[in-house]
Parts: sequence; structure tokens; C-alpha cells
Amino acid sequence: MYQAIVVACMIANMEICVTFEGQQWFDIEQTCKVRAMGMASDVHKYYKGYKPVSYRCRALPKGQLSR
Repeated sequence: MYQAIVVACMIANMEICVTFEGQQWFDIEQTCKVRAMGMASDVHKYYKGYKPVSYRCRALPKGQLSR
């Protein structure tokens, strides 16, 4: 299974960042990437002054929901 991860940093200071972990899990990596892009496009709605800088789809071992 895959979990979407998005990192967003403050526009004024790119060293201040937050990591968002999706709460949905996907069997297919491509579906995870679509979710990560959706999360990235929503960052500005909830974190004013932040912009997404990276994403990844973390592969999770069988039986694990997060790391």
C-alpha cells in the first residue's frame, strides 16, 4: 500500500516546513500520486503563506498504516 506525503514550506522562510501525511491508502502508486497532487493544490487553502515543495508516495509494509 502507498501513503501520500506532501511537504510545504513558508514562502517567506523556506526553512520552515510542514509535512502532511494523507489519511487514505492506495494499492496503486499512480492513484497515490493523484492524491498527493490534490493535497498539494489544497495547501494554500489551509496554510496561508505556505507553498508545496515536494511530494512522494511512501510504500508501506504489509499491515502498517503509517511510519
